[in-house]
Amino acid sequence: QPFLQDAKTKINDDKYDINKAFTDFKPRVNVSPRISFSFPIDTFSLFYAHYDVVYQRPNGGSVNTSPVDYFFINEGDKFLPNANLNPEKLVDYEVGFQQRLSANSAITISTFYKERKDQIQVKQVTGAYPTTYTTYGNRDFSTAKGMTAFYEIRDIKSLPLNVNLSYTLQFAEGTGSSSTSQNALISSGQPGLRNILPLDFDSRHIITLNADFRIGNVEGNRGPKIGKAYPFKNVGLNLTMRARSGEPYTRLSRAIPIGNNTNPLSGSINGSRQAWNNNFDLRLDKDFIIGNVGRKDKKNGEEIVRKGNLRPLTANAYVFVQNLLNTRNILGVYGFTGNADDDGYVTSANGELDAARQVDPIAWANYYKMLLNNPGNFVNPRRVFVGINLNF
Repeated sequence: QPFLQDAKTKINDDKYDINKAFTDFKPRVNVSPRISFSFPIDTFSLFYAHYDVVYQRPNGGSVNTSPVDYFFINEGDKFLPNANLNPEKLVDYEVGFQQRLSANSAITISTFYKERKDQIQVKQVTGAYPTTYTTYGNRDFSTAKGMTAFYEIRDIKSLPLNVNLSYTLQFAEGTGSSSTSQNALISSGQPGLRNILPLDFDSRHIITLNADFRIGNVEGNRGPKIGKAYPFKNVGLNLTMRARSGEPYTRLSRAIPIGNNTNPLSGSINGSRQAWNNNFDLRLDKDFIIGNVGRKDKKNGEEIVRKGNLRPLTANAYVFVQNLLNTRNILGVYGFTGNADDDGYVTSANGELDAARQVDPIAWANYYKMLLNNPGNFVNPRRVFVGINLNF
């Protein structure tokens, strides 16, 4: 509740002096130390660790404000950006161990802990002059902790094949998943409650597999010979598989129509989990040597190209397929049913009563189901990209 320097002077008086009501922004000075070290245990083992402190400036939508916003505070939605926000702070720790298992394989095991402070979140300034309003503040914090195991194989049995497999177990918790997580509480008249809850992007298990098969242009690694040519030389095939457990969502105790801001919770916020997601991406490419490019010099008035100035001009033609298997992965669900395309309202008792009051109940139900078909609840379908990269 900001106090007025002069309680007798009002903001709409002719004698109102803006310089007595506002103050200049005081610059922040942030120190970001970064420490990293490693200790070779022997020829095939390595222990490493690092400590980082990183700051991030608030985005423009959070801080861009002017006195004009205060002059019209009694109009509109009574929301004001905050020009006095602190930068968000990230403290990152990681400790790891690398071990060679064979001539072409190695394993890395690491643990990490990330702590974010002064994260931006909406808040309500109750009893402020001349009216209660909402703004942004440095109110939230979150943590992410877990471990990662990474297994790498190179040139399996003299084949030009590299395989990487990683598994991550993490726990991401905090007081808010975004800068507007408190909007529902503010609109319902609740105080600024903050509890430690799973964040919206908390995937406990993440598995990534990458296999890269690449034929070169050297003796013994040009692929099969057909006639006098090696058509598969400089060809690469890359396959990436990603699988992760579902993110949390908030279960509702009854079906409510779209646009209804009530939240009849069943259990705790983010207390339920979506299904697992898996995805495959494929990239096929081939390098072609087009010619040479270089800098031209002049000698006796004629342009010449010196051999040392030449550089190869190559092209890489590729076909990139995202979501190779056209998997219908789910990104968001409706709280009552846990489904991505049905919120359960049409078939509920209240939904049937609502349909009976319509001119055409069947048409109303069909249009409502069309409204539920939110593309943001699903990943993109299979997409194919074809292109050429020039390198010189």
